[in-house]
Amino acid sequence: MSKHFWDDVLDIEMVEAFVQADGIAANEKAVSRVMRQYVEDSVDEVDYDNLGSIAFYKKGSEDLTLMFAGHIDEIGFLVKNIDVDGYLYLHPVGGWWPHVLLGSLVTITTESEQKYVGVVGSQAPHGMKPEVRKQVMDLKDVFVDVGVDNKQAVLDLGIQIGDMITPRSEFVTLADPNYIAAKAWDNRVGALIVAQIMRNLKDVKTKATVVGVGTVQEEVGLRGAKTA
Repeated sequence: MSKHFWDDVLDIEMVEAFVQADGIAANEKAVSRVMRQYVEDSVDEVDYDNLGSIAFYKKGSEDLTLMFAGHIDEIGFLVKNIDVDGYLYLHPVGGWWPHVLLGSLVTITTESEQKYVGVVGSQAPHGMKPEVRKQVMDLKDVFVDVGVDNKQAVLDLGIQIGDMITPRSEFVTLADPNYIAAKAWDNRVGALIVAQIMRNLKDVKTKATVVGVGTVQEEVGLRGAKTA
């Protein structure tokens, strides 16, 4: 009996590679590279549109086209500000409820793709007024601590305003091994399905040209789907 119900359908290493890649809307390059790595040997052509979506083409024999698409961006943040003590403040990319962030780990990716780990924090609860402790934390009061104590030290790491911040999560099986916890299931699952369709068609002759697309910027307005 298979350990997972999908063992005959999906490569678990591919699943992990897709969901663990860091890529918020408008910064999906790492995810696009992973998708290309697993799909390009199975298709006739790979192309990108000007927005950044990646398309894989399986040529058909007739003048028909069929497209499958899944978005590859995830929700996350941009570095909005760096204060004098070296804390990073956040601008959301996609929807967030700040209470779920506190105490979690995140990855900061610089322009040169250097990665640093940070811890999400806020003012300590015992320093808040009782009525404030009962409220949902405002994102403006949440910060990321990367383990330095001043702004210049942050800048010396290569971290700057506008850098990408993504959740940092283990890829782990739960009590029932058919269930996995990880980040970015929305919508790397869709991208995985697209990738596997294209891989499955490698040696199949089709009437239609089949196009598998990893679309970008869904989390901020379905933008990649509109240009695909």
